[in-house]
Amino acid sequence: SLSVLNLAENSLVGGLPSCLASLVELSHLNLSFNGFKYEISPRLMFSEKLVMLDLSHNGFSGRLPSRISETTEKLGLVLLDLSHNRFSGDIPLRITELKSLQALRLSHNLLTGDIPARIGNLTYLQVIDLSHNALTGSIPLNIVGCFQLLALIISNNNLSGEIQPELDALDS
Repeated sequence: SLSVLNLAENSLVGGLPSCLASLVELSHLNLSFNGFKYEISPRLMFSEKLVMLDLSHNGFSGRLPSRISETTEKLGLVLLDLSHNRFSGDIPLRITELKSLQALRLSHNLLTGDIPARIGNLTYLQVIDLSHNALTGSIPLNIVGCFQLLALIISNNNLSGEIQPELDALDS
């Protein structure tokens, strides 16, 4: 059965098809650079075997789908790219439960609120790109838990406060 579905760089439009939930062996889903839009149903369940999810460069709106973390616990999602859409609201705390995550790309959306304090629980993260949103608050100290971090991109937000000396640990 189907394990890789790559429909990137086409002219596909409409909402995210609910039939994706029936693809239980799917490990890689790439729908980037299309014309998809609308909200993603909060009831949509992705395959438990999903390793790579790329929905970037579309017109998706509404809240980020928090059920991603419920459905990808067995093998673990490695890449989550929801950048260049119109997602709004907070970054769901559930994203901090994706223990295998290596790249989190949520840039160029309309996200608000704080960077989740528990983001440091994602110890395999190598890339965090939250740039070009409307995030507020300070850089959470817990981020030093991401000890494999190679790129932290949080420019063009509304972050404030001091850069804490504890963040030096990111360079060790």
